[in-house]
Amino acid sequence: MKLISFLGTSKYDTVVYAWDDKQKKTPFVQAALIDFLPDVSEMVVVATDEAWRQNGDGLIESLPERCRFRRLKCEENDWIGVFYPLNEVIAPGDTLVIDITHSFRSIPMATLPLIKYLRLTKDVHIAGIYYGRIVDKNQDPWKAQIDDLSQILEVEQWIQAVGAFLEYGKADQLSAILGDAVGSLFRASKDRPESRPYALGILANALQALGEALDTNRLARISKKAEELKELLADAEWRTQATGLSQLLIPLAGQLVEDVSIFEATGSSSRSQLRLARWNLDHHDLVSAALVAREAAVTQLMHANGQSCRIRDERAREELVGRLSKTHPVFTVFRQLADVRNSLAHCGMRGQREDGKELDDRDIKPGKVPEQLRQIIHKLEVMLDDDQIWRVDEEPWMLNDNRGKEGRRDDAQHT
Repeated sequence: MKLISFLGTSKYDTVVYAWDDKQKKTPFVQAALIDFLPDVSEMVVVATDEAWRQNGDGLIESLPERCRFRRLKCEENDWIGVFYPLNEVIAPGDTLVIDITHSFRSIPMATLPLIKYLRLTKDVHIAGIYYGRIVDKNQDPWKAQIDDLSQILEVEQWIQAVGAFLEYGKADQLSAILGDAVGSLFRASKDRPESRPYALGILANALQALGEALDTNRLARISKKAEELKELLADAEWRTQATGLSQLLIPLAGQLVEDVSIFEATGSSSRSQLRLARWNLDHHDLVSAALVAREAAVTQLMHANGQSCRIRDERAREELVGRLSKTHPVFTVFRQLADVRNSLAHCGMRGQREDGKELDDRDIKPGKVPEQLRQIIHKLEVMLDDDQIWRVDEEPWMLNDNRGKEGRRDDAQHT
């Protein structure tokens, strides 16, 4: 275990540090932490030349022999310059404890997020974040206690979970972290049944259910679960039960209601499906956006041709799509959907020879897929206003098609 700490230029007076039932009399909080944490075998201290000149020798003398020591040199206010040396001394899989007692200066404050970054990129475990706080100046020497600020890391997890939902529409992290918070509240209230956060627990389950429905594009279930979540969010009871870190959900509630409101059931299944397709696209899920957009087009085609009752009949669906001739108003959009869907489904391998050269000019370049999908979805939204253009009749669309030969267009089909 490594201790990451910082050294300031102030005079370090002897203080009695306390942690639980342990005490350590020393000028340096680093020495106290190493004494309180026997698993610490190495300390990395960040210090400017001036801080090291004034306090470096005293710090080294206060450390036990079992603890290896490294100094990282830094310049005043050059916080980004600390990153590379930190990266060099922190190995993948390391376990760290961080002392931010002298964190009111710019370098320690800025270094903490850099360490959090290495936590993600090097799978580093941060076992604790500690701060030595003076609690009694009336005694000689002064008394101080070690505060555990590790909840900072839990706040960071909330930030990541909320970001995953708002940016990518993924609710699994948020529902999981809320579920953990609810579990902690239940354990804390085991002797007080009246204080158990049942409403908050139901809310966590509803969020998880909506996330699962979104991940699998289950439109009917999405609408149902979105409505349930809205009703639960409108209930004031869960807010009174939200204590500790679960309070972080309160400022998010309004955004959650706004986001899920687009899934309210409408009279048109195809229009609801297009809303979901656009939502998927806005949240960077291109595959789901393409699949749901095509489903919306097929649903509208079946509805306009009086076959809504056969919407789950795969053979009837594809037969109707196959009857679209090149001159049909919706043929082009079906072909575009097929192109995008195939480009994604075949992982870019469609339309390539063994040497990697393109065979099909219609194959869509990766950077063009989002805009292509956005245009298709917009086109479908406009076309939904006119049922007539979705009709598949013998005239005029099928006049020269010979039913099943030239008139059957595989280009428009799901492949």
